[in-house]
Amino acid sequence: MRTAVVIPVYNEQSFIKACLEALSRQTLMPDTVLIVNNNCTDDTLSIALQYPFVTVINETRQGICAATKKGLDTAAEHYDIILRCDADCIPPPTWVERTMQRFNDKDIQVLTGPGEFYDLAGVKKWFAELCYMKMYFWCVGAALHQKPVFGSNFALRASIWKRISNATHLDRQDIHDDMDMSYHLIAHSDITYDPSNIMPISARPFASLRSLLKRYPIGMRSIILHWPAQTPWRLRTVNK
Repeated sequence: MRTAVVIPVYNEQSFIKACLEALSRQTLMPDTVLIVNNNCTDDTLSIALQYPFVTVINETRQGICAATKKGLDTAAEHYDIILRCDADCIPPPTWVERTMQRFNDKDIQVLTGPGEFYDLAGVKKWFAELCYMKMYFWCVGAALHQKPVFGSNFALRASIWKRISNATHLDRQDIHDDMDMSYHLIAHSDITYDPSNIMPISARPFASLRSLLKRYPIGMRSIILHWPAQTPWRLRTVNK
């Protein structure tokens, strides 16, 4: 199975080198790493192009939704398994290999795992992961009646992405891309959640209170967008 890692980027010069260094040390290398250039104006691309396994594609529509869709659409045309992380991730050395081993099970269509903040420690780390990471999987999981995908750490078969790509709402920039994809994915397949498949990520969501709080209305809008057809009580009946 051919593999691609998709990473949307917008001015990620502070993070992209550490991410790509980690990908260069994988025990099983992906066939390519697709960097989706979302109008970078810093040195992100010049850093990325230093790595021979990187392919740069462009998405001029600004925003994570459009950049994610462009990356997944492009990867799905040429590769079998698509892995997704962000520029501020530091994938563990076995991330690709472990993911591909799970996809040897033909019943697995979508695989996701949590993140942990590598630049926090002690009480701050515990609090951040409780209020951000665990709350995401608990609350959105309750809305979906199963675990959602976490955009910094998930993988899926190209075949299932092709089935849902045009049905998603990723042409909008006022919704949460991970949540929107999750709603469309569960219409065709269960999302397999592996709590031990942990992705180190930066704590930049906590850079400011404004940065953190703006995520909540976006998330709520993403849930309401899929009502009434996919209210939690209806999904609970369907998923029994």
